[in-house]
Amino acid sequence: MSGAIFYRGQSQIDGGPIVAIATNLTRKSKNEKTGDMIQTFFLRGDVNPFDAVMSGTDRSVCGNCPMRWKHGSIGACYVNVAKALCNVWQAYKRGTYPWLEGKFVKKLKAKPLRLGTYGNPSSVPLALLKWITGESTGWTGYEHNWRTCDQRLKQLCMASVESEEGMQEAIKKGWRTFRVKTETGVLLPK
Repeated sequence: MSGAIFYRGQSQIDGGPIVAIATNLTRKSKNEKTGDMIQTFFLRGDVNPFDAVMSGTDRSVCGNCPMRWKHGSIGACYVNVAKALCNVWQAYKRGTYPWLEGKFVKKLKAKPLRLGTYGNPSSVPLALLKWITGESTGWTGYEHNWRTCDQRLKQLCMASVESEEGMQEAIKKGWRTFRVKTETGVLLPK
């Protein structure tokens, strides 16, 4: 078993049913960009991720992310919904994942944690995020809903911004930022 559920309940974004799953607890991650990290997925609990994207119910975990696909129209989100996400969701629906407790909590100390491999961390209660990061050896986290989420989340996550203007706005609110540089964009200090 390489994954476990750490939340099942209402989305903090819109009240829809969601589930949060941590994977790579007992095996090495194959993600070349992040390295060997525990990955977390925030998913709708009642509909597979592809259908959630097509119907717009992915809002429960994606919120108003500007990278989000809008009811099937092309977005800029880098996550391949049809593959990895659907595999995680199908394993969840088969009952493959136990609750994150006991020996699985101890696995959080073995390697860093990535909050939001898919979905925004703000979709689950802040107290839960504080607990799971407190149990981990380290973490990264990025929040696209930084304008509207509980602002205390800036203690755990960086604001994911799409422009220099957004970066300045987030910094004024006290967030550290992460901005994807476009082909024509300027690389800024820090």
